[in-house]
Amino acid sequence: MVWVAAQAVLFGLIIFLPLESQFSLSYSFTFIAFVLSAIGLYVLMKAIYDLRRSLRVSPVPAENGKLQTKGIYSWVRHPMYLSVWLLLGSSVLLSGSYTKLFLLAGLIVFFVSKATYEERLLKKKYPGYDKYIKRVGAFLPKVKRRKT
Repeated sequence: MVWVAAQAVLFGLIIFLPLESQFSLSYSFTFIAFVLSAIGLYVLMKAIYDLRRSLRVSPVPAENGKLQTKGIYSWVRHPMYLSVWLLLGSSVLLSGSYTKLFLLAGLIVFFVSKATYEERLLKKKYPGYDKYIKRVGAFLPKVKRRKT
């Protein structure tokens, strides 16, 4: 429950904290922010769809849940965290607030910690989770190296 409350506070501060714009983006970076936001929305919707009944806000795995390794989960292990970073990151960049940028950095550290805790629980619940970790990146897809 502490994880969920801390997450809600960080979300609330980033989204609702009224601050003056301290920097602005060029048109090309504004366009990039909108593209990243669209990607974030797609990743979020795909992750929700792929997870379906195993979906939880808490890092504790659902009691009757199944390990999802297909769909977007075959690319990254924590696509919802990635989608939040993309969506809120775009919002923060467009807001032009250094304070919100600092809060976003805190949110990223928070999600890395939450994912670490969550993965300990997933390793205990699902015997194949260690193999999954070796194949799939946590927040970004793993780049496969060619053997020469």
